[in-house]
Amino acid sequence: MKISVVIPVLYSPNNLVYEDAIKSILSAWKKSGQKKNYLEIIVIFNQYSGKDLSLPKKTKNNIFYLKNRINRGFTGAVNDGVFFSIYSRSADWCLVTNDDVIFDENFFSKMIPHLKMNKAVVSCGIRDKDGFIQSRGMKYFRSGLTKPLVGDEKTPYFVGTIFFVSKKTVLWSFNKFGFLLMEFFFAYAEDLELSIRLKKANRKIFILKDDLITHLGSLTAKRGSAKQLFWGYRNLIFIILIHWSLFEIILFSPFLLLGQLYSIALLFKKGHFLVYPGIIWSIIKYRGVLFSYRRNFHRI
Repeated sequence: MKISVVIPVLYSPNNLVYEDAIKSILSAWKKSGQKKNYLEIIVIFNQYSGKDLSLPKKTKNNIFYLKNRINRGFTGAVNDGVFFSIYSRSADWCLVTNDDVIFDENFFSKMIPHLKMNKAVVSCGIRDKDGFIQSRGMKYFRSGLTKPLVGDEKTPYFVGTIFFVSKKTVLWSFNKFGFLLMEFFFAYAEDLELSIRLKKANRKIFILKDDLITHLGSLTAKRGSAKQLFWGYRNLIFIILIHWSLFEIILFSPFLLLGQLYSIALLFKKGHFLVYPGIIWSIIKYRGVLFSYRRNFHRI
Protein backbone atom coordinates (compact mmCIF):
# COMPACT_ATOMS: atom_id res chain seq x y z
CA MET A 1 0.00 0.00 0.00
CA LYS A 2 1.50 3.31 -1.15
CA ILE A 3 0.87 6.46 0.90
CA SER A 4 1.50 10.06 -0.18
CA VAL A 5 1.67 12.69 2.55
CA VAL A 6 0.36 16.07 1.34
CA ILE A 7 1.67 19.13 3.21
CA PRO A 8 0.55 22.65 2.14
CA VAL A 9 3.03 25.36 3.16
CA LEU A 10 2.78 29.16 2.88
CA TYR A 11 6.24 29.76 1.48
CA SER A 12 8.79 31.87 3.26
CA PRO A 13 12.58 31.34 3.42
CA ASN A 14 12.20 31.67 7.19
CA ASN A 15 9.26 29.27 7.54
CA LEU A 16 10.91 25.92 8.12
CA VAL A 17 8.40 24.48 10.60
CA TYR A 18 7.31 21.94 7.97
CA GLU A 19 10.78 20.36 8.16
CA ASP A 20 10.07 19.26 11.74
CA ALA A 21 6.79 17.74 10.54
CA ILE A 22 8.66 15.83 7.82
CA LYS A 23 11.26 14.54 10.30
CA SER A 24 8.51 13.21 12.57
CA ILE A 25 6.70 11.60 9.60
CA LEU A 26 9.85 9.81 8.45
CA SER A 27 10.62 8.67 11.99
CA ALA A 28 7.08 7.31 12.47
CA TRP A 29 7.23 5.54 9.10
CA LYS A 30 10.55 3.89 9.96
CA LYS A 31 9.13 2.82 13.33
CA SER A 32 6.15 1.19 11.59
CA GLY A 33 8.41 -1.23 9.71
CA GLN A 34 6.84 -0.38 6.33
CA LYS A 35 8.97 -0.38 3.17
CA LYS A 36 10.68 2.97 2.64
CA ASN A 37 9.57 3.36 -0.99
CA TYR A 38 5.88 2.95 -0.02
CA LEU A 39 5.89 6.49 1.42
CA GLU A 40 6.19 9.74 -0.52
CA ILE A 41 5.89 13.28 0.80
CA ILE A 42 4.43 16.05 -1.36
CA VAL A 43 5.16 19.59 -0.13
CA ILE A 44 3.13 22.32 -1.85
CA PHE A 45 4.54 25.82 -1.54
CA ASN A 46 1.93 28.57 -1.84
CA GLN A 47 3.10 32.06 -2.85
CA TYR A 48 6.49 30.69 -3.84
CA SER A 49 8.99 33.52 -4.45
CA GLY A 50 12.11 31.46 -5.22
CA LYS A 51 13.72 31.21 -8.65
CA ASP A 52 13.35 27.46 -9.22
CA LEU A 53 9.98 26.72 -10.83
CA SER A 54 11.00 23.42 -12.45
CA LEU A 55 8.64 20.46 -12.58
CA PRO A 56 8.50 18.40 -9.38
CA LYS A 57 11.34 15.91 -9.00
CA LYS A 58 11.83 13.30 -6.32
CA THR A 59 14.51 14.28 -3.82
CA LYS A 60 16.08 12.47 -0.90
CA ASN A 61 13.59 10.57 1.31
CA ASN A 62 11.03 10.46 -1.55
CA ILE A 63 10.02 14.13 -1.17
CA PHE A 64 8.49 16.16 -4.01
CA TYR A 65 8.10 19.96 -3.99
CA LEU A 66 5.25 21.62 -5.90
CA LYS A 67 5.37 25.40 -6.23
CA ASN A 68 2.58 27.94 -6.75
CA ARG A 69 3.44 31.56 -7.46
CA ILE A 70 0.10 32.62 -6.00
CA ASN A 71 -1.43 31.71 -2.65
CA ARG A 72 -4.04 29.06 -3.49
CA GLY A 73 -4.98 28.66 0.13
CA PHE A 74 -5.12 25.43 2.08
CA THR A 75 -7.86 24.02 -0.16
CA GLY A 76 -6.14 24.76 -3.48
CA ALA A 77 -2.77 23.46 -2.27
CA VAL A 78 -4.35 20.24 -0.95
CA ASN A 79 -6.12 19.69 -4.27
CA ASP A 80 -2.82 20.18 -6.12
CA GLY A 81 -1.02 17.71 -3.86
CA VAL A 82 -3.77 15.09 -3.85
CA PHE A 83 -4.21 15.28 -7.63
CA PHE A 84 -0.44 14.85 -8.14
CA SER A 85 -0.33 11.97 -5.64
CA ILE A 86 -3.18 9.97 -7.16
CA TYR A 87 -2.89 10.75 -10.87
CA SER A 88 0.92 11.05 -11.21
CA ARG A 89 2.30 8.95 -8.36
CA SER A 90 -0.42 6.25 -8.14
CA ALA A 91 -0.85 6.51 -4.37
CA ASP A 92 -3.41 4.26 -2.69
CA TRP A 93 -4.04 6.72 0.15
CA CYS A 94 -3.25 10.41 0.63
CA LEU A 95 -2.45 11.69 4.11
CA VAL A 96 -3.32 15.39 4.27
CA THR A 97 -1.77 17.30 7.15
CA ASN A 98 -0.90 20.80 8.30
CA ASP A 99 2.73 21.89 8.24
CA ASP A 100 2.74 22.72 11.97
CA VAL A 101 2.23 19.23 13.39
CA ILE A 102 4.45 16.61 15.02
CA PHE A 103 3.64 12.93 14.51
CA ASP A 104 3.87 10.40 17.32
CA GLU A 105 6.30 7.55 16.70
CA ASN A 106 3.43 5.04 16.65
CA PHE A 107 1.24 7.07 14.26
CA PHE A 108 1.49 4.79 11.21
CA SER A 109 1.56 1.60 13.28
CA LYS A 110 -1.84 2.53 14.73
CA MET A 111 -3.41 4.11 11.64
CA ILE A 112 -2.46 1.76 8.80
CA PRO A 113 -4.61 -1.16 10.06
CA HIS A 114 -7.66 1.12 9.68
CA LEU A 115 -6.99 2.01 6.03
CA LYS A 116 -9.62 -0.29 4.56
CA MET A 117 -11.30 0.11 1.17
CA ASN A 118 -14.76 0.55 2.72
CA LYS A 119 -13.60 3.83 4.29
CA ALA A 120 -13.40 7.17 2.51
CA VAL A 121 -11.61 9.17 5.21
CA VAL A 122 -9.66 8.02 8.26
CA SER A 123 -8.54 10.48 10.93
CA CYS A 124 -7.41 10.48 14.56
CA GLY A 125 -7.34 12.55 17.73
CA ILE A 126 -5.20 15.68 17.95
CA ARG A 127 -3.55 17.26 20.97
CA ASP A 128 -2.36 20.85 21.34
CA LYS A 129 1.19 21.93 22.12
CA ASP A 130 0.46 21.79 25.86
CA GLY A 131 -0.61 18.14 25.63
CA PHE A 132 -4.36 18.70 25.98
CA ILE A 133 -6.89 17.15 23.60
CA GLN A 134 -7.60 19.62 20.80
CA SER A 135 -10.11 17.58 18.83
CA ARG A 136 -11.36 14.11 17.97
CA GLY A 137 -13.62 15.26 15.18
CA MET A 138 -16.25 17.96 15.50
CA LYS A 139 -19.86 18.50 16.44
CA TYR A 140 -22.13 20.33 13.98
CA PHE A 141 -25.05 22.25 15.49
CA ARG A 142 -28.42 23.35 14.14
CA SER A 143 -27.12 26.91 14.53
CA GLY A 144 -24.71 26.18 11.66
CA LEU A 145 -21.74 26.48 14.03
CA THR A 146 -19.25 23.79 15.03
CA LYS A 147 -17.37 22.72 18.13
CA PRO A 148 -14.34 20.41 18.49
CA LEU A 149 -15.10 17.09 20.15
CA VAL A 150 -12.71 16.14 22.95
CA GLY A 151 -14.42 13.02 24.27
CA ASP A 152 -15.10 9.57 22.83
CA GLU A 153 -18.42 10.56 21.27
CA LYS A 154 -18.91 9.38 17.67
CA THR A 155 -19.24 11.94 14.88
CA PRO A 156 -19.37 11.85 11.06
CA TYR A 157 -17.41 15.12 10.86
CA PHE A 158 -13.60 14.96 10.78
CA VAL A 159 -11.05 17.75 11.33
CA GLY A 160 -8.83 18.77 8.40
CA THR A 161 -5.65 19.11 10.46
CA ILE A 162 -4.94 15.44 9.74
CA PHE A 163 -6.78 12.91 7.58
CA PHE A 164 -6.22 10.01 5.21
CA VAL A 165 -8.35 9.98 2.08
CA SER A 166 -8.59 6.92 -0.15
CA LYS A 167 -7.71 6.82 -3.85
CA LYS A 168 -11.28 5.72 -4.60
CA THR A 169 -12.67 8.78 -2.83
CA VAL A 170 -10.28 11.19 -4.56
CA LEU A 171 -11.15 9.79 -7.99
CA TRP A 172 -14.89 9.99 -7.20
CA SER A 173 -14.65 13.58 -5.97
CA PHE A 174 -12.49 14.87 -8.84
CA ASN A 175 -14.60 13.08 -11.45
CA LYS A 176 -17.89 14.31 -9.99
CA PHE A 177 -16.96 17.81 -8.74
CA GLY A 178 -13.51 18.67 -10.14
CA PHE A 179 -11.89 18.91 -6.69
CA LEU A 180 -11.49 17.19 -3.33
CA LEU A 181 -11.75 20.35 -1.19
CA MET A 182 -13.88 23.27 -2.32
CA GLU A 183 -11.29 25.80 -3.46
CA PHE A 184 -13.15 29.07 -3.04
CA PHE A 185 -13.38 28.32 0.69
CA PHE A 186 -9.60 29.04 0.70
CA ALA A 187 -9.19 27.83 4.30
CA TYR A 188 -11.35 26.71 7.25
CA ALA A 189 -14.58 24.64 7.27
CA GLU A 190 -13.46 22.78 4.14
CA ASP A 191 -13.30 19.66 6.30
CA LEU A 192 -16.94 20.06 7.33
CA GLU A 193 -18.01 20.62 3.73
CA LEU A 194 -16.27 17.43 2.58
CA SER A 195 -17.70 15.52 5.56
CA ILE A 196 -21.22 16.56 4.57
CA ARG A 197 -20.63 15.62 0.94
CA LEU A 198 -19.29 12.19 1.92
CA LYS A 199 -22.16 11.64 4.34
CA LYS A 200 -24.71 12.42 1.61
CA ALA A 201 -22.98 9.93 -0.68
CA ASN A 202 -23.00 7.25 2.07
CA ARG A 203 -19.19 7.15 2.20
CA LYS A 204 -17.68 6.17 5.53
CA ILE A 205 -15.61 8.45 7.78
CA PHE A 206 -13.69 6.80 10.60
CA ILE A 207 -12.03 8.71 13.45
CA LEU A 208 -9.66 6.83 15.74
CA LYS A 209 -9.96 8.31 19.23
CA ASP A 210 -6.23 7.90 19.97
CA ASP A 211 -4.40 11.26 19.98
CA LEU A 212 -1.51 10.62 17.60
CA ILE A 213 -0.29 14.07 16.54
CA THR A 214 0.54 17.36 18.22
CA HIS A 215 -0.75 20.52 16.56
CA LEU A 216 1.57 23.40 17.36
CA GLY A 217 -0.81 26.18 16.30
CA SER A 218 -2.64 27.89 13.46
CA LEU A 219 -0.11 29.23 10.94
CA THR A 220 -2.53 29.82 8.06
CA ALA A 221 -4.03 32.69 10.06
CA LYS A 222 -3.53 33.28 13.77
CA ARG A 223 -6.37 31.90 15.87
CA GLY A 224 -8.88 34.65 16.62
CA SER A 225 -7.48 36.92 13.91
CA ALA A 226 -9.77 38.81 11.53
CA LYS A 227 -8.72 36.56 8.63
CA GLN A 228 -9.36 33.35 10.52
CA LEU A 229 -12.78 34.46 11.77
CA PHE A 230 -13.75 35.82 8.35
CA TRP A 231 -12.96 32.57 6.53
CA GLY A 232 -14.38 30.42 9.32
CA TYR A 233 -17.74 32.14 9.78
CA ARG A 234 -18.17 32.94 6.07
CA ASN A 235 -17.56 29.34 5.04
CA LEU A 236 -20.03 28.03 7.63
CA ILE A 237 -22.67 30.24 6.01
CA PHE A 238 -21.56 29.00 2.58
CA ILE A 239 -22.17 25.43 3.76
CA ILE A 240 -25.71 26.29 4.87
CA LEU A 241 -26.47 27.92 1.52
CA ILE A 242 -24.96 25.02 -0.44
CA HIS A 243 -25.95 21.91 1.50
CA TRP A 244 -28.98 22.65 3.69
CA SER A 245 -32.40 22.07 2.18
CA LEU A 246 -34.90 24.92 2.18
CA PHE A 247 -36.96 22.93 4.67
CA GLU A 248 -33.98 22.67 7.08
CA ILE A 249 -33.21 26.39 6.76
CA ILE A 250 -36.82 27.32 7.60
CA LEU A 251 -37.18 24.70 10.35
CA PHE A 252 -33.96 25.67 12.13
CA SER A 253 -34.10 29.41 11.36
CA PRO A 254 -34.33 30.40 15.08
CA PHE A 255 -31.12 28.42 15.80
CA LEU A 256 -29.45 29.88 12.70
CA LEU A 257 -30.34 33.39 13.82
CA LEU A 258 -28.87 32.72 17.27
CA GLY A 259 -25.74 31.37 15.61
CA GLN A 260 -25.31 34.53 13.55
CA LEU A 261 -25.91 36.76 16.58
CA TYR A 262 -23.28 34.78 18.49
CA SER A 263 -20.81 35.22 15.59
CA ILE A 264 -21.44 38.98 15.41
CA ALA A 265 -21.07 39.34 19.19
CA LEU A 266 -17.74 37.47 19.15
CA LEU A 267 -16.44 39.56 16.25
CA PHE A 268 -17.38 42.79 18.01
CA LYS A 269 -15.85 41.58 21.27
CA LYS A 270 -12.54 41.04 19.45
CA GLY A 271 -12.78 44.44 17.76
CA HIS A 272 -13.25 43.02 14.25
CA PHE A 273 -16.09 45.37 13.29
CA LEU A 274 -15.68 45.08 9.51
CA VAL A 275 -15.52 41.29 9.29
CA TYR A 276 -19.26 40.57 9.23
CA PRO A 277 -20.00 43.24 6.56
CA GLY A 278 -17.17 41.62 4.60
CA ILE A 279 -18.86 38.23 4.97
CA ILE A 280 -22.16 39.65 3.65
CA TRP A 281 -20.33 41.21 0.69
CA SER A 282 -18.58 37.88 -0.03
CA ILE A 283 -21.94 36.05 -0.06
CA ILE A 284 -23.29 38.60 -2.56
CA LYS A 285 -20.12 38.36 -4.66
CA TYR A 286 -20.23 34.54 -4.84
CA ARG A 287 -24.01 34.14 -4.99
CA GLY A 288 -23.91 32.68 -8.50
CA VAL A 289 -21.23 30.14 -7.58
CA LEU A 290 -23.01 29.22 -4.35
CA PHE A 291 -26.33 28.46 -5.99
CA SER A 292 -24.64 26.63 -8.85
CA TYR A 293 -23.00 24.32 -6.30
CA ARG A 294 -26.30 24.05 -4.44
CA ARG A 295 -28.07 22.76 -7.57
CA ASN A 296 -25.30 20.26 -8.29
CA PHE A 297 -24.86 18.95 -4.75
CA HIS A 298 -28.55 18.36 -4.17
CA ARG A 299 -28.40 15.86 -7.03
CA ILE A 300 -25.92 13.60 -5.18
